[in-house]
Amino acid sequence: MRTSIVLLLLLAACSDGQSRSTPPADGVPDLEQAAIDSGAIADVSRIDPVGLFQRHHEGGTDALCLIPDGEREYRFGAAAYSGGKSRCTGRGRAKRIGRMLVMRFDKPSRCIMVAQYEGDRIAMAGAVDLECDKLCSERASFAGVTLPRVSGSVEAAYSVRAVDDVPLCSEGKSGT
Repeated sequence: MRTSIVLLLLLAACSDGQSRSTPPADGVPDLEQAAIDSGAIADVSRIDPVGLFQRHHEGGTDALCLIPDGEREYRFGAAAYSGGKSRCTGRGRAKRIGRMLVMRFDKPSRCIMVAQYEGDRIAMAGAVDLECDKLCSERASFAGVTLPRVSGSVEAAYSVRAVDDVPLCSEGKSGT
């Protein structure tokens, strides 16, 4: 019995009294923050998403280009290919909010999509609203598309072209 009490006291002395089940208020887990502080991983909040994100696969090449258009605001072009003539293409404006990119596509679609920005890649939501279907041909979707960063340069973003040979990102302002 005395051994149990001693062990409980030792265990209590090792604890700082804080529960570890609740994440920190700033939204970054302690371990992740420690890794950022040590330089082991990059601080995504300091990495600008401008540039080209692209992935080659058997159905084609998916791409997303981002060009600055204000503070934490961007113009973008996106293309996703599902093989054959199945594809999605759209352009619009994006706003960065923390680790998210809120992407609002130009007319005729009213598609709004939220993508996770991770510094070295962008992952589009696994489910998108029905308005996004207007940007796609049959059997194609932006849902779940994940693109690794290819380049952080504006020049690379301007260089990528859609299947119709039109630049995905252009220097002119995008419409709303």
